[in-house]
Amino acid sequence: MYRAIVLALIFLLIPIMILAQTGGRYNVAVLDLQMAGGVPESNRVTFSDRLRLELDHTGRFSVIERNTMEDILGEQSFQLSDCSTDECAVEVGRLLGVERMIAGSIGQVGQTYSIILRMIDVGSGRVLIQRNVDCKCPIDEVLSSSIRQAARMIAGLDAGAVTLPRAEVTGHGDLFIKSDPVGASIYIDDEMQEGVTPKFIESIQAGLHTIRLVRQNLVGSSSVFITPDEMARLELKLERGKALLKVISSPLEATVFLDGKEVGPTPQTIRDIDTGRHTLRVTMEGYLPYERTIELNSGAEERVN
Repeated sequence: MYRAIVLALIFLLIPIMILAQTGGRYNVAVLDLQMAGGVPESNRVTFSDRLRLELDHTGRFSVIERNTMEDILGEQSFQLSDCSTDECAVEVGRLLGVERMIAGSIGQVGQTYSIILRMIDVGSGRVLIQRNVDCKCPIDEVLSSSIRQAARMIAGLDAGAVTLPRAEVTGHGDLFIKSDPVGASIYIDDEMQEGVTPKFIESIQAGLHTIRLVRQNLVGSSSVFITPDEMARLELKLERGKALLKVISSPLEATVFLDGKEVGPTPQTIRDIDTGRHTLRVTMEGYLPYERTIELNSGAEERVN
């Protein structure tokens, strides 16, 4: 009896633990993909587990493993085998304590395989993002490449994800933003907000937004979907930003040095430079050298003539 009570408490706590350990990622669970159009049913587990792996690798999601799902749902006497509708996905998501569910299918027409994925908000039952990837290729390429592409698109990392525009999503939600380190300025869709992180912002138009945090030379950015009447949470680790420097001289083909390291002849474009203070030196035989200290800000494009 005591053991049964302990196990019950553990399974009740698992969803809470999952929510607490995400580090700013969305908590998601993945329903096994439906096999359609002649795709062998024996591929279901392999394709579905590969999708879970690729979603986790995007860095946008904290994905529950298959075994954990089965343990939690087994305690609730819930059978996953017959779960294929969005309504069922929402029910599973509530039992697991996640924010989003990923569902979809892999089908075949002729020599073309088609992967269809959708992300469902557990709270509202709304389909937030839907995406399909077609591949006229061998089935092993579907496993090695197409599933990765679909996962990145559903995460918003590649172009092509079909996202509901903010204009079509009514209502407002709230957002809590936290950064490491704290004290970062907040930009939502390139509009600066009052205050710095950590900050709770109320009544944001529902839909997909771009969040950018800036603290001196440290930056961080991500996209976040605001669900009506719910609070989203975003935590970002800030990293040193990058800048671009263009150097042009007269006469041309002078040698450019940045922080004592030779870069090449002018005109010269130097990319992905760490933000902060740098020493620029330009030399050419027969001419006095040009030297100055430059301060590069994150995302800046500095031009030196």
